Amino acid sequence: MELTQERLKELFEYHPSTGLFVRLKTAGNAKVGDIAGCVSSHGYISIKVDGTNHYGHRLAFLYMTGRFPSEQADHINHDTSDNRWANLRAVTVSENQHNRTLNINSKSGVSGVMWHKYNKKWVVKFRVDGKQKHFGYFDTVSEAVSVVNEARKLHGYHANHGL
Repeated sequence: MELTQERLKELFEYHPSTGLFVRLKTAGNAKVGDIAGCVSSHGYISIKVDGTNHYGHRLAFLYMTGRFPSEQADHINHDTSDNRWANLRAVTVSENQHNRTLNINSKSGVSGVMWHKYNKKWVVKFRVDGKQKHFGYFDTVSEAVSVVNEARKLHGYHANHGL
């Protein structure tokens, strides 16, 4: 049986300003008034509802709008355990990729700017509409950063992308 907003509201109270779900009914060891959920291995809040685990950010959408997001829910500030309503937005897979954190292997410290060993220059490239797009080679990292920032704005990337 699919979880409904009505059932969710019978079991939990969601606090949009904190992102926390509070139990309204006892379930197993969990008591009325307990904060629901635990942090998963990927950093998301996982909450068991009627024997099924759900991510808290998806439950927030169901609670607030009456339905789960059609594709994905994005944590705007990149903190996957921060389920405040103001930090969540419904997005497509592509839009969600436009608000990613910086790759841990980045040498430039800026998403989309890489050192090209063969040319001994900084290169700007990233995906646009699922295809890798090349924006040029640059002598300095600051030139490359300027180009990548403008290109990302032009292609609809979120301001937090790469932070």
